[in-house]
Amino acid sequence: MSKKQGFTIAELMVASAMLVMLLAGFLAAFNSILKTANYSEGLSLAYVACLSKLEEIISHDFNTIRRDYGPGGTPGWTFTPAGLNGLGNIRIADRRELYGGGEWTVTPSAPWVTRDIPASVVYDNRMWIMGGVNYDSGMGFLNDVWSSTDGINWTFVGNAPWSGRFAFPCLVYGNKMWVLGGGWFLNDIWYSNDGINWTTTGNAPWSGRAGQTALVYDNKMWVMGGFDGTYLDDVWYSTNGLTWTQVATQPPMWAGRYVHTALVYDNRMWILGGYNGTYLNDVWSSNDGIHWTPTVAGWSERFGHTSVVYDNRMWVMGGAWGGDEVWCSTDGTTSWTVTDAALWGTRQDHASLVYDSRMWIFGGFTTGGLRNDVWNSAGYDRLLEVVITVCWRQRDGRVFGEDGSTDWTLLNGNIDPGEDLNNNGQVDSPAQLRFLLSEKDMLNLRRTFLGRP
Repeated sequence: MSKKQGFTIAELMVASAMLVMLLAGFLAAFNSILKTANYSEGLSLAYVACLSKLEEIISHDFNTIRRDYGPGGTPGWTFTPAGLNGLGNIRIADRRELYGGGEWTVTPSAPWVTRDIPASVVYDNRMWIMGGVNYDSGMGFLNDVWSSTDGINWTFVGNAPWSGRFAFPCLVYGNKMWVLGGGWFLNDIWYSNDGINWTTTGNAPWSGRAGQTALVYDNKMWVMGGFDGTYLDDVWYSTNGLTWTQVATQPPMWAGRYVHTALVYDNRMWILGGYNGTYLNDVWSSNDGIHWTPTVAGWSERFGHTSVVYDNRMWVMGGAWGGDEVWCSTDGTTSWTVTDAALWGTRQDHASLVYDSRMWIFGGFTTGGLRNDVWNSAGYDRLLEVVITVCWRQRDGRVFGEDGSTDWTLLNGNIDPGEDLNNNGQVDSPAQLRFLLSEKDMLNLRRTFLGRP
């Protein structure tokens, strides 16, 4: 018959210790699993919030994305992710270095003398620049004519027989270049088919003036506005440069002005901005020169700017006090969009045109004085890089992401002191989505970070 033997106190103590260690290990493992589960849940919610915001941005108007998702915009550059105690952050940058050719490039000094308010035109597959005024070196009003096929190498064609002038329009009509009056105060009409030999049709019936605009529309040459001692609002047209007809305009009608711009877009004539004792940013359009429809542009009041039609949009560049802004619109009404500041800097009284699938800027006046530089751009077929970041706090108090990483009360979408842990100048998080957005087809190319980059 066997004898039962109980556990000794020592054995019970060892067993208890082992059980405690086992339970502690189990609890630690459970806690770790729970933390991992909570983290996974938080990361999943944060990532879903990023994707949701991505789809919202992609469906947005490309031309207003940077404004609407920037500081002060609507819906703005921060958002609240669903299901999380957190904050999302949106940063959008124009990645010019990625798409190439959309940036402005420079010829710092053309062979023609620096000048203010010259005329420019495209004719015979060449760019032409002529006239203007040079007051830096005392040359005064200019009548020289230059041409180029690349903006770098320029040919001096000669001095025209028309007197030196500035703030005058030049256009192409009937396979000829035409010069129409200008400062100070002229109303003579000249034409040429080579830039060397010029023929005059005499003086037009409209008053001698400077700062008027001209364009070709409905198989006619049109001259509008200017300054002859009075700010003018008259509209004239001609089919031969000799006989001119004044249009009997009807209100509403744009106020008299000079150093404004005009262009043809969407089968209408357009008048943009100018000066009449007040800086203007009104935009008017007409399909007959009689009835004009007004709107107010998104860009600030200015004169001495230039405007062109390029890539199925109207463009407005620089001016006083437009600085280095470049604006574009597809309808001329409420859809004006500002691009990044142009590399050619603050400038006014320059010339511009479209040639060789690029926009061009010539000379004018900057804070450094008169210029003879040449800039071009293939436009803004942009690639925008969008970075969406979500930072959040778990239920157990753990914080993920740099925004508020040292003090959660600082959660605000900014990098506050002590939060930029890797010193990269960005708000980083395990939940971060980066993608590129193309202007042309809204193609998005996504790079997703599931860990802090």
